[in-house]
Amino acid sequence: MEVFVYKNKIITGSLYLVGEERIDERVNSIYLENYLSEVLNQVNWYPELLYTVDICESEGELYILEFGSFSCAGEYDCDLSLIVEAGAKAAWEDYHYAYDI
Repeated sequence: MEVFVYKNKIITGSLYLVGEERIDERVNSIYLENYLSEVLNQVNWYPELLYTVDICESEGELYILEFGSFSCAGEYDCDLSLIVEAGAKAAWEDYHYAYDI
């Protein structure tokens, strides 16, 4: 599954592949949210203001596969309006930081 994260807060996410079949299902799992929130709080680092986290499940356990750039990620069945909103915030913050406005 792929989860979009803005400043270590989960924005939206979706499952993307089960076996060979693409699954369009939004992630609403409290277990997943708790797991990812705990990991992000422990790491206390993020690569960009808005990024993705790929997560897999194996034998009932969740594992983080990678942190990635949101700009080259597939959105699958994520809530696009939430991604656009977070992307606009991140761009605004990066612009202000770069130009010290």
